[in-house]
Amino acid sequence: MSALAVPKFPRSSSTPDWTLFELLSQQAGLPLCYLAGPREKFLSGIAFLGWNEGHLLVAASLQDTDLASEAIRDSQHLWELGDVFEIFLHGADEPYYLELHVSPTGHRLQLQIPDSVTPRPAVGECIVDDEPLFEFLTRHTDGLWEIVAIIPCPAASADGSARVSLSRYDAGPDRAPVLSSTSRHAEINFHRQHEWTPLVFVD
Repeated sequence: MSALAVPKFPRSSSTPDWTLFELLSQQAGLPLCYLAGPREKFLSGIAFLGWNEGHLLVAASLQDTDLASEAIRDSQHLWELGDVFEIFLHGADEPYYLELHVSPTGHRLQLQIPDSVTPRPAVGECIVDDEPLFEFLTRHTDGLWEIVAIIPCPAASADGSARVSLSRYDAGPDRAPVLSSTSRHAEINFHRQHEWTPLVFVD
């Protein structure tokens, strides 16, 4: 898989806003493709990427007509509680990768997962709950769930590289969630890094 060239964006602060979302969404996007669940309930989504020194910038626009989550605090198992958007990021030469969850209620789950440990540690061993690993905003308008996030990423510098995967649990009443991802996973396992999108950061 050839690397995706990610453009650099000006950024005045580490706090995401909807102006950044609009800027990112003017770029070519990565579609989220169906993976599992009731296919007739699949709704499309698209994600956009950018970078600024030391940070990956992410925006996503997801169709959703029944957005819901029972999350009431950070660090819950958000994928068991309703809709969730997940960001997987592995910067080049980092000894771990990040798994970052966003709920429509504005809650987060942050996992820092060692890259060289087999089998993969349990979720509870990887949770980071003492500091925010990223900043994000979320909103729901006109049948769309939109997210914008800024994630510290040491690899985000000119000619740096990383791998990323952007995935979704689309929950709904009385049905299994529909899973989709920017990665074309051969099996239902979001952690298959060799199937994530390789990135190169261009100035």
